[in-house]
This record gives sequence, structure tokens and C-alpha cells, in this order.
Amino acid sequence: MRKSIKQDERVVSEKRKIGSDACQLLMVYLIGSVLVQQYVFQAPFKAYAVEFVGFFGASLYIVIRALMRGHEVVPKKNATKTAVINSLVTGVTIALVTVFLNSGNATTVSEKGGALAMSIGISFVVATGASFVLYMGMNWWSRKRQKALEQECDQE
Repeated sequence: MRKSIKQDERVVSEKRKIGSDACQLLMVYLIGSVLVQQYVFQAPFKAYAVEFVGFFGASLYIVIRALMRGHEVVPKKNATKTAVINSLVTGVTIALVTVFLNSGNATTVSEKGGALAMSIGISFVVATGASFVLYMGMNWWSRKRQKALEQECDQE
């Protein structure tokens, strides 16, 4: 028979924190690898496809798992404010990526200035709007799941 080893909950908690930290480090290294290969080395997508799929697959898994468990993805206290700030940061980031991707194509900035400005503006607005809708959708789903779990616990 297997021996049942009892562990102190503090030890178990520390082991979980170490595992979580390792996961976060791997995620940072994956996205860093994707960005370096894409922008510095200008490698084709197939060169960094595994890292790309790994990072975004793990990110999606973490968010969906948290939502299914009823964990808060966006804090209750300032949910709308946090969603607006995160959406603006996402919009600015995507606009900057648009600048970097398009600046290499234009021989001079004045040559494609109007089109580039319009592209940046559209990228910012669409990215900000889409991320705001996603953040608020995750917030709504999280609240709905929390209420369902509370009702389930109250019935027991």
C-alpha cells in the first residue's frame, strides 16, 4: 500500500507559489522569444509558431480556467475603470506595433503619412473597443459564475 504523507499547508502553499512563478517565467520567455524572432530577426511565422501557440494557448487556458472557477479576472471594486485603463493600454500597444510594422514599408514618413496616421488611428480605436468588450465580457461571465457558485453552496 501507498503511504499517505501529510504535508503542512504552508509547505503545499509554497510549492504552489513556486510552480506559479515558474509558469509566469515561462510565459515571459515565450512571449519574449516570439517578439525577438518576429521584430529583431524578422523570422517567418513558422520559425516561432510553437512559442506563439504555447504562449497564447496557455494564456487562454489560464483565463478560461479562472473564469470557470469563479475567480475575479477584473477586480470588483473598480471593474469599469480597470477595463478602460487596460483597453487603452492595449490600444496604444497595438497602435505602436502598427507604427513599427508600417514604418519599414514606407520609404519616407511623408510619403505615406496620411495613410499611416489613418491606419494607426483605426488600429487604436478597434483594439481599444475590442479589448474593452472582452474585458467587460470576462467580468460579466466571472460575476455570473460567482453567483452560480454561491447559489450552489447555499443550497447545500
